[in-house]
Amino acid sequence: MLFRPNAPASWDTQWQLDMATHGLERRSLWDVLDDVKFGYLRPMIPGSGGSALEVGCGSARLLGRLAALGWKTTGIDFTQSALDLAQERFEADALDSTWARGDCYRLPFADGSYDLVASTGLLEHFEDPTPVVAEMLRVLRSGGLFYSDIVPRKFSLLRALDGLGNGAGSDMIYERAFSRREIEGLLSGFKGLHGVRVTPAGVFLPRKLFSKRISVLHRHEYGINRAFAALGSRLDGSWVAELLGFYYFVSAGKV
Repeated sequence: MLFRPNAPASWDTQWQLDMATHGLERRSLWDVLDDVKFGYLRPMIPGSGGSALEVGCGSARLLGRLAALGWKTTGIDFTQSALDLAQERFEADALDSTWARGDCYRLPFADGSYDLVASTGLLEHFEDPTPVVAEMLRVLRSGGLFYSDIVPRKFSLLRALDGLGNGAGSDMIYERAFSRREIEGLLSGFKGLHGVRVTPAGVFLPRKLFSKRISVLHRHEYGINRAFAALGSRLDGSWVAELLGFYYFVSAGKV
């Protein structure tokens, strides 16, 4: 079967591969990335909880962190394999959430339904993510928080050794190029946002160093990357992160 980039079949294959490679038990680089992402988000949200929606939730790693804090969470994705993985993860951690299979161009929720609307690694998969952002903002309540991390098609140290390519990601899943200025320009087109922040981040060691072929590094993948993250986080927001970083952290409040 020929897979088209961003077709449900392509994403089903991606999530099945993710489950086969990482599973639920083994701690890896992706757990470190989750720690970093949530460390960025945590100071922006109230400790008392609220309602949160993750659009294109995938395996819902970020949503799980919120649920563990007592937030009422909802995850939506257009592939069943992602939702199956997310539910399995929540059940393993004894967490509750609401799940929906649907289209991020037409979110099946009322205006102003959520205190926090988030996406992780979603917006770069659209040539024009403007309609997706518009829907995310529609279901965000006044005074709520918009959060996204964007993983554009760009050079990054983390993916530098992937197939000895250019560090810009896979051809199976569409990713668009995105610069800091372009992301700021995207959000500036929406009235009613304030405190827009776009921070280049994610300077990590090449992930191919931790393949099973290099057994000693593979065994200690989580610990090595956790230690390196302490150094890499000091580069967040700098020109080095702009050049070598894996993603951008994006946040804004809704008036």
